[in-house]
Amino acid sequence: MTLNGSNGRRYESFDAFRSVDRLVARRREDLERVLPIDELQIALTEKWIVPVLAEIETEFLEIRMAVDVELSRRFAQGPSKPGFSKATKIYPEGYCLQITKHVLDEFEKRHAERPSKVSTTIDSFRRDGGHFHRVWGILRDKYFQNALQIGSLYFDIANDTVDVAKPKLEYMPMADSGFRNITSFEDYATIVESYCGGTIYPNNHFPSLAPLMPILWIDERMELTIRSSIQYMLHMNIDTGFLAAERFLTQSPWADRPLPDAMAERIERFKAESLPAKSRTPATGVSLETLRANFEEYRNDRSHSSRVFLARMLDWSFRVRLKIDS
Repeated sequence: MTLNGSNGRRYESFDAFRSVDRLVARRREDLERVLPIDELQIALTEKWIVPVLAEIETEFLEIRMAVDVELSRRFAQGPSKPGFSKATKIYPEGYCLQITKHVLDEFEKRHAERPSKVSTTIDSFRRDGGHFHRVWGILRDKYFQNALQIGSLYFDIANDTVDVAKPKLEYMPMADSGFRNITSFEDYATIVESYCGGTIYPNNHFPSLAPLMPILWIDERMELTIRSSIQYMLHMNIDTGFLAAERFLTQSPWADRPLPDAMAERIERFKAESLPAKSRTPATGVSLETLRANFEEYRNDRSHSSRVFLARMLDWSFRVRLKIDS
């Protein structure tokens, strides 16, 4: 499946290749998952982290305050957060990803320029094998959250992004936090609908993308996007040999949910504008047999895991932003 740009030429965006490079590299810190907490992690946390927890809290809170100044100005002009359905979100509410990434980036920058007691301690902790990276998952079975895993600890530097009255920073043993990895598209769809709003649908309308990205989402502004094209979900899906996506499209409570007629018609107009006739599909979506054939093709054809192919699929998915009235 290819998409033509406004000038009629085929292209893949730089962002798509950059995303695929992170996907293929599979660096530990890019997985965004809570990594196993074994006796080593507990021991390293006790040795290196616990003695300086107060200093870590102070330094990260100082960075967070500086980041707030920058990000609040950046997002002040447009309170609607791109990619989020609740258009009235005002910083910091809903901005856990941006805050966590900026605080972590600033911490690493400061360490490179002028190491502190905290940064040198964490550096030693990491060299000994301690986990120190950003994680994204489900918190207390209610919402998505970004935080840090520091050995056996959950360290949330964006704790006020759901309830702005809460402290900016919170930490505790990971086991007590209520934070967990996302393990299925069903997990993901449940929290999207309850926390982000809108409605989830099975992706049987873009069958070439479905084995990678099985979820369509219509948000509260009635805009349709391919919601499952984020790094975490792609990693999880590929690791299962695309079985996670296949289960969602064939067995989940969402599998038989039809798109509203008006949105199905809008997709057809989009395909007519963007795809050759042979690549178009029925307005009602393709059959389960067609989807299963696509899954088998993904599993059997190695080109479907190539950098170029994955970038093309991501690039294509980024362009699916459709409103009924447009």
